Amino acid sequence: MNCRFVSETVPEIPTVAESGNLYGIYRQCPARHSGTCRTNPEIVRKLNAKIRKALASTAVRGQLEAQATEPAIAGEPKGFGLYLAAETKKCSEVATASGITPN
Repeated sequence: MNCRFVSETVPEIPTVAESGNLYGIYRQCPARHSGTCRTNPEIVRKLNAKIRKALASTAVRGQLEAQATEPAIAGEPKGFGLYLAAETKKCSEVATASGITPN
């Protein structure tokens, strides 16, 4: 598994770090909801609360797990912004180091 933790849905598959000497390497494919930076903060708060409630539901979790998707714990919107900024920086550094240029 290309993530930090052993999968709950397929625990028999080791993480990349458990597979060898590739520590610190992982990728996630987060399914997140986002809007423009000008979205009303109250709307963001309400959507976040509804999404967190849905992800806490055993029915929703069951549907996601049936698709081999592990439901993440929905965090606060500001945390997602920090995550996106960190991922953008990391991917930019990799692209620059490997000589990839935009079209």
